[in-house]
Amino acid sequence: MQSRSSRSIAARCPDSSPSPSCSVTCAARSPARTSIAELPLDLQPLLLRALENQTIRRVGSNQQRPVDVRIVAASNRDLRVEVNAKRFRADLLYRLNVVRVVVPPLRDREGDIAVLAEHFWRTFQPDQTVPPALLDELVMQAWPGNVRELRNAVERSAIVGTTHVPDVTGLSHAQSKESAIRQWERSWVERLLAAHGQNVTHAARAAQMGRSHLRRLMQQYGIVRGTVDED
Repeated sequence: MQSRSSRSIAARCPDSSPSPSCSVTCAARSPARTSIAELPLDLQPLLLRALENQTIRRVGSNQQRPVDVRIVAASNRDLRVEVNAKRFRADLLYRLNVVRVVVPPLRDREGDIAVLAEHFWRTFQPDQTVPPALLDELVMQAWPGNVRELRNAVERSAIVGTTHVPDVTGLSHAQSKESAIRQWERSWVERLLAAHGQNVTHAARAAQMGRSHLRRLMQQYGIVRGTVDED
């Protein structure tokens, strides 16, 4: 949503728990407020008042200052539903809802997936392009978490070195991280053994780890290849 007010904005404090007296000055700019639906009910009147009065008050000051801003507010929830549920003020919605832009979910923008994946991949692997196999799999995903989920998947693949995109729907951050580590460790053990002709002793020596430790990892990940060489 976009509200062009030649007007004003009252914004939350830099910390995570804004106080009712908090405000910041913006002049002739376009401040963006992501997840506007998350703005607490007790702070919503402050934003509405700033929009209506075209002024704000700096922290620690009693002086009202005129401002000229355009507000860009985003939400992944239907604010009309939030209004009906009394979680969002109707008057603030009407004030913000001057120009409404609906961005389709990522699953409905298949052409954007490749572009975004290339962009994110260069962040982690500047000298490489996205492996075609990974790109094919990325395009096939539904991406319920939209762009954030896509970025995490690309980052995980760039770090782990795999073209497989695991299904982490419903996993917490810690669970997703643990899953990525397990994938990386299994891939690392397989590559280590392959580099040393499946010789467990040589592979363990090269990795500076005990042979028994390497065998435990092989057992943990169901890797049954490898021979023992006492050299």
